[in-house]
Amino acid sequence: MDTSVFLAVLLGAACHAGWNAFLKIKLEPFTAMALISIMSAIVVLPALFVLPIPPAPAWPWIIASMIFHLGYFVG
Repeated sequence: MDTSVFLAVLLGAACHAGWNAFLKIKLEPFTAMALISIMSAIVVLPALFVLPIPPAPAWPWIIASMIFHLGYFVG
């Protein structure tokens, strides 16, 4: 397995464990999800300066993913 793939999977696992632990402290649900979303944005922000913009065929999938996640967070 490529090292970058391994590190990406490891980072994803750490993020999931972190926000699951964060949710256990029993904050109000909207506040908890807002803080998790803000922290996720901060973690991903450096990628904007390193990775290229996704190609046009990927954008419908990205938008669909955003809509599904928004529904998941709100619902």
